[in-house]
Amino acid sequence: MKQWIQFGACSFAVLSLFTTVSCNKDDDPTPEETQQAITMVKLVLTKVGTLEEVVLAYCDMDGKGGEDPVINGGTLSANTVYFSMIEEIQNETISPTQDVKTLIETDNQTYQIFYQPNQVDVSLEYADRDDGGLPIGLFTAITTGSAGDGSIIISIVESPNKTASGVAEGMIANAGGRTLVQMNFPISIE
Repeated sequence: MKQWIQFGACSFAVLSLFTTVSCNKDDDPTPEETQQAITMVKLVLTKVGTLEEVVLAYCDMDGKGGEDPVINGGTLSANTVYFSMIEEIQNETISPTQDVKTLIETDNQTYQIFYQPNQVDVSLEYADRDDGGLPIGLFTAITTGSAGDGSIIISIVESPNKTASGVAEGMIANAGGRTLVQMNFPISIE
């Protein structure tokens, strides 16, 4: 009987030691920042007054790094207004595939999508707002100008400072936050 009491006391002491060591917050390593991978984006531009669509697509199955992404640009008509909608944003590096668009819609104050014309005559107006009345960027109106070739750089940013100067108008320079993905879509205006 004495041996069982000693064994029980010893077991309790060892268990207490493990519990104390494992619960000591000073020893916890700093958790790594989780990376939100964006592997697929589909943007549909519909010419206002018609059913004519232009689909821009981005696919990077291995996420950042590794193989280069496949990017499909498009041809737009000059001096025309398009309603654009990001139809899909996916993270296919995990199973099941994560619907990042739904995450952005749900947690809309945490994300903003920026559109930067690069050597192409395009202007943009946000057509959606988050719960605080600031832009998200899943829906936009894009107006083309004169003919030419260039690109539209689209960036999905997590935790931008949406109240910083110019950010609500789409200026990414003051946004801060973390860019989840930046995509450079070739555009031709005819």
